[in-house]
Amino acid sequence: ETGLDDPVSAKCLAIFLILVISAVNYRGVTWGSNLQDGFMVVKFAVIVILVAAGFFSGRGSMSHFEPLHSVDYLSFTGPLLLAMIPVMYTYSGWDASVYIAGEIKNPRRTIPISLILGTGLVTLIYLSLVILYIYALPIQGSSGEVKIVTLVTQALFGDNIARLTSIVIAISILGCLAASILTGPRILYAMALDGLVPARIQEVHPRFFTPGNAILFQAVWSCVLVLSGTFDQLLDYVTIPSLLFAVLSVIGLFVLRKNGRKDADAEPYLSWGYPVVPVIFIVGVFWMIAQSVLRSPMDSLRGLIVVSFGIPIYWIFTSSPSKKVP
Repeated sequence: ETGLDDPVSAKCLAIFLILVISAVNYRGVTWGSNLQDGFMVVKFAVIVILVAAGFFSGRGSMSHFEPLHSVDYLSFTGPLLLAMIPVMYTYSGWDASVYIAGEIKNPRRTIPISLILGTGLVTLIYLSLVILYIYALPIQGSSGEVKIVTLVTQALFGDNIARLTSIVIAISILGCLAASILTGPRILYAMALDGLVPARIQEVHPRFFTPGNAILFQAVWSCVLVLSGTFDQLLDYVTIPSLLFAVLSVIGLFVLRKNGRKDADAEPYLSWGYPVVPVIFIVGVFWMIAQSVLRSPMDSLRGLIVVSFGIPIYWIFTSSPSKKVP
């Protein structure tokens, strides 16, 4: 047992990392993006080496794929959509470059390229990893396992390499934390401009030109959340609200397209496959919400209750004419 198996030590480390990465981002968007790029390079290198070495080791078996041939995929639709919830978490952040559009050069060209290339590359990487997992372990033996990377590296390379890989993977996972700390305050900053949160949140640091107060607020609130419960509890609470917000965002596309047709000077909000693709997304997410509620009704209810506290706060900050949302 290591020191980090103690919940107090784990929480202290989490708070320390949040504060350090927040301080880096406070210094400037270039500092934050360079840190994020560094974590991304480490993660990408580890995955490429793991996949290449894993297949080269020859300790797996192609026979592990045989159970996939007998699956009745039509009857598997419900569980498959429920499994899409952690998949959405895995891919969450694919749109994060939009949040810092005001601080990058030529966003009209850069953002679409970053979204397409980023999503495509991540899809390719994760598919390679999943194929490696099945190659290394039988599907029945890996079902429900959380530390799948450790099990895979143990099967392919032995215990010593497995421990080393786990450490490197843990370091690379910090990239997710760095990305959230980089992009999250920009959302708070935009909300402050719309009068939805206190005006001080929109203040830009005079020297570093970052949304300093938004970064500080997010850091403090994140530390409070770390102290309030376990990771699994927090994840359960935000699942349903996150899915609902995703649906509302896509519904907003229909509203923006409708309003755009009324304004001759407004640029259209383009969407590939509109309106079929957005409708498919909305229907699929609503099905995931239904499956999640049936599986964990109490956790879903708690999450909705916590989010509902934002309704009176919204009314408070939009009650006066000067704070009406445009």
